[in-house]
Amino acid sequence: MASSVTLQGIRYRRGLSVVVLVLAVFAAAAAVLVPAYTRAAQDSVLRDGLSNAASWQTELWFDAPAQGGMDPGALHAKADQILADKDATGRHFGAGVDGSSEKIVIGPQHALALHVYRQDVCAHIVIAAGTCTDPARGGEILLGVKAAELVGAKVGQPFGYQVVVNGSTVERTGTVVGTYTPTDTLSSFWGRNNYFGGTGSEAADKLDAPVLTSNPAEVTAQDRRVTVEYPLKGDSVALSDAGRLASDIKDLARAGLPTGSLLPGMLDDIRAEQDALTASVPLVALPLLLLCLFVLYLAVASVTEERGPEIALAKLRGFGTGRTVRFGLGEALVLVTLATPLGLLLGLGFTWLAAGAILADGVIVELRWELLVAALIAVVAGMGTVWLASRRTLRTPALALLRRVPPRARFKAAVGEGIVVALTAVALYQVLAAGDRTSSLALLAAPLLALLAGLGVARGLAMWSRRRVGGALRAGRVPAMLASAQLGRRQSTVRLSMVLTVALSLLGFSTAIWGVADYNRVRVADAYAGAPTVYRVLATDPQVLLDGVAKADPTGSYAMAAVRVSQFYDGDNLTIVGVDPTRFANVALWPHGEPGTAQEVADKVAVDQSRAIMIKGPEFAAEVTVAKFDSAEPLQLAAWITTPGKGPREVQLGALRAGANTYRAAVPGCTAGCRLVGLILQRFPGRSAPYTVEMTVAKLLDGGQPIDAHLDSGGAWREVKPADSTSGTVTPGLTVSVKGSGSEDYRIRYADMPDRLPTVLAGATPDADRKGDEFTILALGANPQPFDVVQRAGLAPRVGEHGVLLDVRAEVWSAAVDTNLSASNSVSYEVWVAAGAPDTLRAALGAAGVQVVEVQSRDVRLERLGRAAPALALWLYLAAGVLAVLLAVGAVLLNAYIGVRARQYELVALRIAGLPAKTLRAGVRREYATLLGVPFVVGGVVGLLSAGLMVSAIPLVSAAKDAITPVYKLGPLELGTAGALTLLGFAGVVWLVLGLVRRADPALLRSGGQ
Repeated sequence: MASSVTLQGIRYRRGLSVVVLVLAVFAAAAAVLVPAYTRAAQDSVLRDGLSNAASWQTELWFDAPAQGGMDPGALHAKADQILADKDATGRHFGAGVDGSSEKIVIGPQHALALHVYRQDVCAHIVIAAGTCTDPARGGEILLGVKAAELVGAKVGQPFGYQVVVNGSTVERTGTVVGTYTPTDTLSSFWGRNNYFGGTGSEAADKLDAPVLTSNPAEVTAQDRRVTVEYPLKGDSVALSDAGRLASDIKDLARAGLPTGSLLPGMLDDIRAEQDALTASVPLVALPLLLLCLFVLYLAVASVTEERGPEIALAKLRGFGTGRTVRFGLGEALVLVTLATPLGLLLGLGFTWLAAGAILADGVIVELRWELLVAALIAVVAGMGTVWLASRRTLRTPALALLRRVPPRARFKAAVGEGIVVALTAVALYQVLAAGDRTSSLALLAAPLLALLAGLGVARGLAMWSRRRVGGALRAGRVPAMLASAQLGRRQSTVRLSMVLTVALSLLGFSTAIWGVADYNRVRVADAYAGAPTVYRVLATDPQVLLDGVAKADPTGSYAMAAVRVSQFYDGDNLTIVGVDPTRFANVALWPHGEPGTAQEVADKVAVDQSRAIMIKGPEFAAEVTVAKFDSAEPLQLAAWITTPGKGPREVQLGALRAGANTYRAAVPGCTAGCRLVGLILQRFPGRSAPYTVEMTVAKLLDGGQPIDAHLDSGGAWREVKPADSTSGTVTPGLTVSVKGSGSEDYRIRYADMPDRLPTVLAGATPDADRKGDEFTILALGANPQPFDVVQRAGLAPRVGEHGVLLDVRAEVWSAAVDTNLSASNSVSYEVWVAAGAPDTLRAALGAAGVQVVEVQSRDVRLERLGRAAPALALWLYLAAGVLAVLLAVGAVLLNAYIGVRARQYELVALRIAGLPAKTLRAGVRREYATLLGVPFVVGGVVGLLSAGLMVSAIPLVSAAKDAITPVYKLGPLELGTAGALTLLGFAGVVWLVLGLVRRADPALLRSGGQ
């Protein structure tokens, strides 16, 4: 009988029952969402981390010395057995690839290379000429196409190389049976060895590819190591496997073979991001769950109050306490129970939609026991909310219910508000005074501030409205009086204003944090990408890189050569990036918010090199008059030159002698142009007797033709101060007076570039004066180099927030004075590529001697940052804010719907009393404009203030540490969109409520009005 009455009541109040059901469903979904979304997001972070890593970062390897009879096959068999014993771990790796390598020296150029055996190598290369090696035959080798050209090797001919065996250099000869190019230099087949200029631990020096053989017996040096490498099957690693996999790999070291992998460290980093999600998602979902329950409380309380006369009649008919409670709570409890499975499905559905929209591909949304527990907690919380919302009505005497006298509970309300104030004060103390913004209580500061603001608005709006009634009445402002009377006397107004303020504060907070995070993600992606696309390339020297890019893109509109080098200064890495100013503005991404533009930066760092003296030979000469020559030991006059991309050379022109003479010498290798750095007075090795020389350089000649060397210009030629006590002067007309008293050569340098190269500096100055505009550091060259700061930036492309940006051509020239850049292993070569570059660019670069070994994309980087743990948590922040406002708007409509009959009766009575409909509509508009507008302003302001307080405690880009120091800049687009949509929704609410006035017909009085 009771169940029949309950179902009939639900049917009779279909509209209200649906509202209660929907609110209960939302509460259950919010509870389920915490474990469901957390686990799905953690799975997304794991899949992203493994799929985006290079193969050499995730593989497992075993290696051992070749001594003792260990060969690749034997190592492979033992490694397979070890993994078979660890079946739970072994199933995550593919088939092993065994190999061996040794360092060799090949060709007349004595180029260092790697002699490599790789299992089934012929399946992973393309033979350009000849055939692949046959494992059954000995003495066969394969050379890369460019390597064969470099060392002059011919297919079918014997080729000599050297290898160290037992401490001695042994000459070997192999037959070049073919030349090849790899099918994919980044394939997992090549493992961690970086044979083609990648990021591994070994590299072929200055050759585009290693020397290959398919016969492991051919690699026989004593110090070689045999290896077997197992690529990770990333899709096989489930979320539940990650911890065990990392632990097992660490335990494999006890198996008797040297083993290693970077995978455990990578999984530890992934776990840090997953832990950040575990900590942040509940802090987002908890306020949403509480808001759902509170709106449910309002709905049930309103419904129960409307049922007051029914409950009073039940009591008057003799219902006992138990039957009265069951009668009063039955409908709501049935709806909450029904909402639990629906909420479970909704939470799973939301997570499933998120998996398709923002999470990594392949994420699985699982129905696990944690979700069932969360749903059970939700139904218990919902039933508790129903009881709290109904108990006051159920305890009220029957006569009071029939008279509709609302009971008061001011003391309990005051106690609850006091608790909120105390908790908020403690949270703010943690944030402001203690400076701990990462504790659990501090992270609750934003929702606590929102709740405190809601309480303040509710109390203040009720008091202000009651006070305003009399003033509006005396002033004759009838609409204002009607609005104030409604707001001041209706208890539901207090509840609604609090809900609206809390919801709008959460929306303002989440929108502001999202906007700041989005801005910083773009800054990080732009800064560390540098350009829309960046090719990491392999070139023999910087000039080959520059020339190759110029050949592949002669217009300079979509490709730019760049070099990078890192130096360690004052406990931190300093990144030095050389760019081509003539192409920089066409391809670079200059970070938003930094001073200047890409073109302005390029103009500031550009160095005029038009004054450089280029000689081509075949002979260089100098006409010199020696007015004074006092030396017991001979001196040589030499030309100081350098070849682009190579090191300096000293070309001896002849022994210095008194009188007017022409000194000359051949300059081989300068057909394409060599740069004249200066002139040198050379001491013979080991000589240090004092000398005095006064001489004038009258003319310099290249190939017999005079050179415009600015000999008469002041400052065009300068001495390079010797390290010993030698002293000299250089005056216009290139007259040199020098007194030597040590073993150092005396050098005079042509000033074709400034003494200090201009740079754009990000971060503090690498100098004792951290704010100074001059500094000296080691860049590309072998010696420290002075620089000038022409512009400061918080962030620079490929530099990040600590490094320098400079003219690559000028830096290459400067470094070539004392360094052979072709022998440098510390320089990374890159090609920055603009959006819209032709698909043929990579092939054109390869044809020009610049091999692409890795492709990096700004868009891909930004997409990955959008799936990192902070972004996934902030998505939930934003969704919670939007749902909170929707719930609040629903509560306003619910309140209007529940009291619609009473409100229409009031409006009809006022119309009969003589008030026009226009005045009544104005009163309703003013009422709802205040009810919605005050929370909109206060909630929005409190949300922005709480975002300002807490933004530094919330990870924005990276869970461990932001890639850059965040810039706390609000996103006007995000805030404007959220505000506009909210106001549009409020306008719809007012339009619906105004319909009450239009439906207020005098016939209601004849029906009793209620």
